[in-house]
Amino acid sequence: MVGFILGLGDRHLQNILIDEKTAEVIHIDFGIAFEQGKIMPTPETVPFRLTREIVAPMGICGANGVFKKSCETTMTILRKHQDVITTILEVLLYDPLYIWKVIPQVDDENQNVNKLSK
Repeated sequence: MVGFILGLGDRHLQNILIDEKTAEVIHIDFGIAFEQGKIMPTPETVPFRLTREIVAPMGICGANGVFKKSCETTMTILRKHQDVITTILEVLLYDPLYIWKVIPQVDDENQNVNKLSK
């Protein structure tokens, strides 16, 4: 849910790991954030990926069991502390990381397009 709020993109099964002992979900590769996936050459159009491969290990209740309750609880906590989260994120608004800046470039047809800096 935090990844969704931060606009974390490039989420696929190779970037979402599950600890086999604790079942904790671990995200890796944070190169696409703050909804930059929407401006990629092939834009990401889904808010997050909840595939069969992720739902199957959740057991008989699937996404409607503990997962759903955990998402609801997480969103409630995030809303409660939105001022703190906003304050932290404002730092990146005024001093963004280089990789997260969008720069205009020219594509093959000499048209201006926005691309992520490399």
